[in-house]
Amino acid sequence: MDIQELNHLPEGNTNIEKLLEQYPTSYFNLANTTKPLMACELSDIADFGDKIKGLNILLDTADDYDSENLWPFTDLEYLKLSFTENDVCIENFSNFQNWLMNITSLKVVYFPEVEESTEFTSFIIHSLSTNKPYPLIVIYKAKRKPHKHSNDNTDSVYVPGNRKIYQVSKRKEVELTQESVQEIIEEQKLKSPVPHKELTFSGFLEIDSGDWQLDIKSLVIEQYNEVIISVEGKDDDGMFKCSGRCNWNDAEGGFYFASRLPVEYFDYGPDADYASIKLNVVEINELGECIVKGAWVQNSEQWLLEGTLFKNKSKQSL
Repeated sequence: MDIQELNHLPEGNTNIEKLLEQYPTSYFNLANTTKPLMACELSDIADFGDKIKGLNILLDTADDYDSENLWPFTDLEYLKLSFTENDVCIENFSNFQNWLMNITSLKVVYFPEVEESTEFTSFIIHSLSTNKPYPLIVIYKAKRKPHKHSNDNTDSVYVPGNRKIYQVSKRKEVELTQESVQEIIEEQKLKSPVPHKELTFSGFLEIDSGDWQLDIKSLVIEQYNEVIISVEGKDDDGMFKCSGRCNWNDAEGGFYFASRLPVEYFDYGPDADYASIKLNVVEINELGECIVKGAWVQNSEQWLLEGTLFKNKSKQSL
């Protein structure tokens, strides 16, 4: 994907049209503009919102007036989000939350004016990450050192959802690009990793045809690029077990795939057969359940599978 980095928004429809003519097949990242865009300014680029992969936005209260201008931009991968007030009190945020939950391809959200999670940023992160098949990267500025005689007894706010939180130095200039974010991940201390137990699930999957069953003993969403799965099942050849890692593939809108995993039948010993697993959907819904859809391929036959998995009460190993 060809993404053009823009440090400012061209003024006027004529300049925007020239930009589109110059890069007809490109996408645009506006997350690193020198000046954030107010919600009302987004209307100027609403007509090509599907080509915008990054935004730097300054909102007032995120009410319906602000939110109605955000809807053309749901294909974002990078989002820099600021507010005119330090303490945002939202009375009617349903439209804003719906927009957040529809940005399903978001990789990173950055709060340049916030030092740590507040009740409102927690709400934003949860809305952005609740249905994601991979953890959302969340970036804050590092907290200022307290004065020697300062007694800060404020409890930290728990941030739910499928996310990883980083804090960067207040002197560091943060750019939201693939390379820069990877540097932050490698250099900065992970402040709040995704709790492992939150992303470990088990349950049964329904098979579209065939007289057999599949019991997911453990499915773990791990980092960006894999799902670790351990299953037991029963088909015409008897009871079997299979486990392995399904790696993320960006093709076809994205899916997890494992090729030729050993299928061990209890009556035949190890390596009796092999299967491939393709998971098109691995999403955590607002109830904390994991929705799974995909296919099981074995002996040149394919069976579609789907089901709802539930969080394990304790961590299970493969």
